[in-house]
Amino acid sequence: MNSSFYKYMLMNTMLLVASNTLQFVLALYVLKETGSATMFSAMLSVIIVPRMVVTPFAGIWGDKYNKKNYCQFIFLYIFPYIQCLRYF
Repeated sequence: MNSSFYKYMLMNTMLLVASNTLQFVLALYVLKETGSATMFSAMLSVIIVPRMVVTPFAGIWGDKYNKKNYCQFIFLYIFPYIQCLRYF
């Protein structure tokens, strides 16, 4: 195993931890603002269900296409989206 693999795994782990934390904190924010456990669970469902649907296809795409280009595309897609969320 070379150092670029470890860098990739570290980057991927950090991205997953940050993404999961953000999603859970957003659900907690909904709970705090609404005080409704139903809205909290609905928010968690909105987060979890798309992941369950997309994950099998992402695995297929990851095996089929160049992983480096795939990751760069995903990061380039996510970054502007997160930047837009910062200002609204």
